[in-house]
Amino acid sequence: MSVALPVAGEPLGPGLSPADVAEGERRLGARLPAPYAELLAAANGYRLRDVELAPSGDQPALAVHILSGIRPPGAGVVPEDLAGYNAYFTAEKGFRPPHSFAFAHSPSGSFVVYHRGARAGRVAFVARTSRKVTLVARSIADFLSRLTARAPPAIVHASSRSRPGDGPLARVDPPRRGRAWEGVDLGGARLAAGATLRDARAVGCTFGPRSLDARAFTTFERIELVRPTVRARLVMNLVCRSVSIDGCTTGAKPLSLVNVLCDRVRLVGDVGRLFFRTDAEALPRGAEAVAARFYDSVPWALDVREARFRELTLRGIPAHLVLRDPERHAVILTERLAADRAWRRLDVGVVAVLEHALDDAAACHFLCATDFGPRAAAERRRIARLRSRGLVD
Repeated sequence: MSVALPVAGEPLGPGLSPADVAEGERRLGARLPAPYAELLAAANGYRLRDVELAPSGDQPALAVHILSGIRPPGAGVVPEDLAGYNAYFTAEKGFRPPHSFAFAHSPSGSFVVYHRGARAGRVAFVARTSRKVTLVARSIADFLSRLTARAPPAIVHASSRSRPGDGPLARVDPPRRGRAWEGVDLGGARLAAGATLRDARAVGCTFGPRSLDARAFTTFERIELVRPTVRARLVMNLVCRSVSIDGCTTGAKPLSLVNVLCDRVRLVGDVGRLFFRTDAEALPRGAEAVAARFYDSVPWALDVREARFRELTLRGIPAHLVLRDPERHAVILTERLAADRAWRRLDVGVVAVLEHALDDAAACHFLCATDFGPRAAAERRRIARLRSRGLVD
């Protein structure tokens, strides 16, 4: 007898066969509770709208937006995929308790079910920001039975809440009628600390090291940059919302983007060498909390699928918010590295990269095959080999 979802939900895919479920469990490293496996036989996960987990006792109601399914390897580190999501958001990183896996998600955190230990079978909620763990259901069956529809808000603001990989290309809001520059050297211009630049289009313009004042976050909103030249080696403390960059000329060394927070930033064309990273000591005074919570409400952060890089390093941007091309891009799964050391028999160059990832397991280790030169094909093959071994997603 199959388990029925007690609320309306949008299936993420057709139902799974027992073999599909078994393969997903193998990748996940745990058995699914029987009611959840039966739910996946009807649909490969669900997207829920205006659904919450009814409270038990004095607990508050909790929104539930996604029930995870099982996607093939390479689908990305997204909440819709049990194996890929849990392989990256590991217990070692503090994103979920030991002996549990996340199976349902809300904007403020994830629901996990314990598969081993004294709490086996129980469901808990892990808050995204505080990492606080709260038991919310006796079992998966209890969790599913308490899903209820809530009345939608009286006013619905139009915004895209799709997650990476949801289907159609997610929207980047274009500039509204505003200022435009073409072929202008803006290296001498300087935006004041904390300034906001909206609704602008710049074609073939040059930006210099003094264009931004990093003492407060500058904001770019609905900005389109076409073939910009960046003479700076360092860009700091910048918020980008609905920004499109079509081609970019940088120096011979990577352009370092420190504390650059991305909300729907699309890169296309030849972009060169970029190094995204965070540096808490370089944040503007009083901005620490804003930076820490920034990605909690971002539908997706960065789209690199149509960009060509000589080099790309991502640190500080959540992997599940990056839209990427599985053939050229991958995220190293450090939990898998720690569990199976057979990868140390791979070639020396690959081992060095994986050892570095294992040494800093808390970081997002993003692999990007170069799109230029004789190394391009070899690096794509390397990503394919690592994915076949289950070491990257």
